[in-house]
Amino acid sequence: MGDGVDIREAREDDYPAIARIVTLVDPENPRSAEELRHFVRSFSPPPLFRRVLLAEAPNAHHPIA
Repeated sequence: MGDGVDIREAREDDYPAIARIVTLVDPENPRSAEELRHFVRSFSPPPLFRRVLLAEAPNAHHPIA
């Protein structure tokens, strides 16, 4: 198969790809990048925080999960 995956914290420019993945997993509840950004910001008030992690193929530089 492959060489595994890299796990990293999501960046702002990852949200469109994350939204596509979320919508593929649950097509009856599609999400936009802006909805996901809003969720992370709104439901993680200080002192709490939410980390969005994603998986990407090594050297691919785009989310796969």
